[in-house]
Amino acid sequence: MMPEQPEGYRLLGEFYLATGDFAKAAAEFASLCQQHPKDLFVRKRYIELLIRGKQLEPASKLNEAILRENSRDTDALVTKGQILNLQQKSAEAIPILESAVHNTPANALGHLELGVSYASIGNPALAEREFREALKQNPSLLKAKEDLTRVAFLEGDIKLLDQSSNDWLKAVPAAPQAHVFRGIARLRKGDAPGAELDFQAALKGSPKNPAAYAGLGDLRLLQKRLPEAEKFYEQALTLDPRSTEALQGLIGIFLIQKQPEKAVRLAQAQVAKFPDSGADHLLLAKALLANQKNAEARIVVEKSITLDNGNWGAVFLLAQLQGMSGEDAAAAANYERIIQQKPQDAEAYLALGLLHEKHGDWQKAEQIYGKAHEVEPDQPAIANNLSYLLLEHGGDLGYAVTLAQTARKGMPDSPNAADTLGCAFYKIGVFDSAVTLLQEATKKAPKNPTYFYHLGLASQKTKKLELAKGSFQRVLQLDPKFPHAEEIRQALAELDVAK
Repeated sequence: MMPEQPEGYRLLGEFYLATGDFAKAAAEFASLCQQHPKDLFVRKRYIELLIRGKQLEPASKLNEAILRENSRDTDALVTKGQILNLQQKSAEAIPILESAVHNTPANALGHLELGVSYASIGNPALAEREFREALKQNPSLLKAKEDLTRVAFLEGDIKLLDQSSNDWLKAVPAAPQAHVFRGIARLRKGDAPGAELDFQAALKGSPKNPAAYAGLGDLRLLQKRLPEAEKFYEQALTLDPRSTEALQGLIGIFLIQKQPEKAVRLAQAQVAKFPDSGADHLLLAKALLANQKNAEARIVVEKSITLDNGNWGAVFLLAQLQGMSGEDAAAAANYERIIQQKPQDAEAYLALGLLHEKHGDWQKAEQIYGKAHEVEPDQPAIANNLSYLLLEHGGDLGYAVTLAQTARKGMPDSPNAADTLGCAFYKIGVFDSAVTLLQEATKKAPKNPTYFYHLGLASQKTKKLELAKGSFQRVLQLDPKFPHAEEIRQALAELDVAK
């Protein structure tokens, strides 16, 4: 009697599936579909196996038959979305999968496939949301861990990349690609020894892993061991001629070595090999820009966007080029596009804030820097710019000092950060420290009149009158039309009287 019961007649197919013999499992479930055409579980299992075997057309026909019987069958809707994703029709999959997860919010696979759809159309923010929801519904869903890690990498979200790659490695401790991603996260966090361990672990599990070689190239480049870096990048490109990371690394080495023409030739050769690659066109545009060929870079980066409209790095470079040519409205629109699609992209906020500062709209700039600081609290340039605006326009002094200290810690060699912290100390009355920092700023940037102006103000407060006088005179030498020129002349007159 047992073979006529579902758990009995399914047993052999499930055994083949459990032991990884998918061909026999597919044959068994195909036979069961003929014998038990009303068993929905058997039909769905057979569809899963057809998809695994990349037999998408027969899988789609069987799945559509289920949907004709019940158009709200969540499993069938999710399967339809999965098939469309595999057929590279993700835009068509999205409304179907949205319907599925709306009807059954706890369906982890539905959220997973919806995340895949969003990632495929170049919307990493929504992809991340869906992968997170899939893991919320099923914390052990490995593909969601993998895909969330890949999205974190594409978004440049190092905190998420570190977290998600660790989750992946907890599930599969030897996963080579998870080690690569965690190595990248560690490298960008400044943990060179940890990155080394991860890249080597990836190569132990996958000796021909091009991403691991590219990661080691990045590590050696950071360590300024250029010959070794070049060797690793070349190994990566030998294993994967389309490795964007390795190509970018080699171009970076040539630019460091003051060989921009060589960088351009390399990128041009890559584009000739792979004319459909938006990423390679972007690298060529960057090389052309480094070679001061802005017009050519503009043409190439626009081609990059045409090939891949989800290439937000190309959109960012286009916005930069537009800003260089005075097309500020177009540049701002592109930065806003990036922020809309990638709300965690602090660099886009920074660039947009600088544009608003350029046009005197400091209130808008302050608002944008504030959002950017929420996204990336330790980003020093954002902290610096936000601090300076607060200091200039009567903001919270305590907060401005904290921000300036963050900027100084992150950019210890920057005259701009030294100036901002010096101004912050000046505002709160710590004048001696202000003078020290502002002297450092003027030494590092001896042609910046603003730094000398600030040093003059602080020197007055410490009664260092000769230093104040020399600083104010230097301002007028550098820029006779400096915004505070009349105030400076008055101060110089008073300093002469004081002598």
